[in-house]
Amino acid sequence: VSGAVLSLASDAASFTTGEILTIDGGYTGRQRP
Repeated sequence: VSGAVLSLASDAASFTTGEILTIDGGYTGRQRP
């Protein structure tokens, strides 16, 4: 979570547009269909 916050707070965040960032600690990455 802190990595996403630091990324969004940096100058590079100006290049992030139209994105939906799912910040859930990897929960959705572990789910299987």
